[in-house]
Amino acid sequence: MHSAIFQAISSSLQRHRALWQISPFECHDLPWRDDFPGLAQGLERLNEAEIAHLVQDEAAAQSWFAQYVELIDTSSLNWLSKPRQAIEPPFWLLNGVKGRKSEQIAAFAAQLPRSVTHWLEWCAGKGHLGRVAQYHTQQPITSIEWQSTLCHHGQAMADQLRCQQQFVQADVLNDNLSHLFNEAKGVMALHACGQLHLELLEQARQHQIEHIFVCPCCYHLISDSAYLGLSEQAKAVGLTLSKRDLKLPLQQLVTSGQRGRRQRETELLWRLSFSQYVQLLTGESQYTPLPNFAKALLNQDYEAFCRWACQAKGYAFNARLMSDSLVRGQGQLALVNTIELVRQRFRRLLELWLVLDRVCFLEEAGYQVSLMAFCDFSVTPRNLLIKAQLAPLNT
Repeated sequence: MHSAIFQAISSSLQRHRALWQISPFECHDLPWRDDFPGLAQGLERLNEAEIAHLVQDEAAAQSWFAQYVELIDTSSLNWLSKPRQAIEPPFWLLNGVKGRKSEQIAAFAAQLPRSVTHWLEWCAGKGHLGRVAQYHTQQPITSIEWQSTLCHHGQAMADQLRCQQQFVQADVLNDNLSHLFNEAKGVMALHACGQLHLELLEQARQHQIEHIFVCPCCYHLISDSAYLGLSEQAKAVGLTLSKRDLKLPLQQLVTSGQRGRRQRETELLWRLSFSQYVQLLTGESQYTPLPNFAKALLNQDYEAFCRWACQAKGYAFNARLMSDSLVRGQGQLALVNTIELVRQRFRRLLELWLVLDRVCFLEEAGYQVSLMAFCDFSVTPRNLLIKAQLAPLNT
């Protein structure tokens, strides 16, 4: 079942690559105008307010987009497993953990079987998940974390609460952890980033760990410059993903309020405008990226931002070019928003492809795998949990 859905999603992503595998900042027109003329014309009929509405209303955007492009409707497929209801750990067990994070932990821990006799918590931080898992399963937990201060803090909390939780300080990407995998019967990771959860899956497969519970996150944080797939099925598809592509599933934030959206829009406008400034100054046409900066800079005006950017990139400041660049930046922002309106329609589809790639990898290794939305999307957009159990050998 997972293989068939993976192949269908692969075909859809391949067929529509021109719509999502692009860099909007580098575009001067709709890059797929000739390939999707109906979509281009439909976008040009929208006014600024209509585009803004579609950006904010996911369901309306999907409905509008479906008039022009037919995508596989994964929501209509009854293929996700039903999660167990979240547990309600006592308040003292999650003391200091903020609302949504505590909800994620309670929902994740509820999916763990009590029969597994020893758990390994991957990239544990202070071990909040491990403590709740130990409370729920009543089984010992080994929590691995590379920051020694977090290990000390987590161990102190576990000792105070008399949890069977032992912390190990280790670099999971470089240290030999075979002795820990040999002891473990199950592994868990909640929102382990990119290469970290890929390493866990590989190590769990090599050590034939019986139970695997992984919720992936931050797919772009990988050691290679591009992603070719983890499973043999993904590699056969030939869909090479850049780190920019891998960021696409992460671009929707359910916690972003009106102030956050305004700040993001301002930052986007000023980054585009400064790139236009450099083009006016040098005559070059490519986009000029800027490093990260303190968001307090956005509370000032564009001139202050432009002066900072000039200093950061080593360009002279010119007030006349600054004004012209802002006007040109506003024009490009409208184009970027239009392109992103289309590109964002592939956000969840690409994430499903990435998660199913990991599912197929485990199935190819002999695991029985299910995939579930372990909590509501409003609790975290990264709500897909891979649950795998090593299939018994046929005798």
